[in-house]
Amino acid sequence: MKKNITEISQKVRAWILWEAGHRTAKSMFRRGKILIRKAERYIADFRKGLDWKRKSYPPRIKRKQTKTIFQKVERKAQNRRRAQSLRSIATSNQISPTTAGKILKSKGFLYSSINKRLKITDSKKKKRVEWVRLMFEDNSVWERIFITDKCSFWLGRSKPNKL
Repeated sequence: MKKNITEISQKVRAWILWEAGHRTAKSMFRRGKILIRKAERYIADFRKGLDWKRKSYPPRIKRKQTKTIFQKVERKAQNRRRAQSLRSIATSNQISPTTAGKILKSKGFLYSSINKRLKITDSKKKKRVEWVRLMFEDNSVWERIFITDKCSFWLGRSKPNKL
């Protein structure tokens, strides 16, 4: 069963053409359907002595998820003085936000937005009632008010109540 030329990866095709004596990007483009810019990059690699195989990279060093990290993340998330984002929790413990999220999920935490509520005192309630009474008495104000149903407007770029 013969493979179609496009089923072989571009770098392997470039290597085969290089070994066959096709040393220009245009030649690789015509014969191997390899984009000229990529062919130029492959040719530069082949001239340095590299072949079609992928470079080996050192493994990424991950911080061990110890019991103390779990405790620190949980303690930071339980801090009720101010709401914490995953990013702030993660950076304070030198871990990624994804890892912080996984730790919190395993501990039973849920991600949600915060509803900001105003604490209304009795004096504020009285002032609001007075303002509403003034608005009902002044008909000229109602000519400039536009009332919509099920529609929200934001002057900023992001929705409110999201951290």
